[in-house]
Amino acid sequence: MEPSTTTNGDSFIMSLHATWVRRAVQSN
Repeated sequence: MEPSTTTNGDSFIMSLHATWVRRAVQSN
């Protein structure tokens, strides 16, 4: 996966971040 387009990269990061946030919230 190459972060060529900022949109694609942002989307991927946003998705990953959302998953991490959910995990952190559930952990707490």
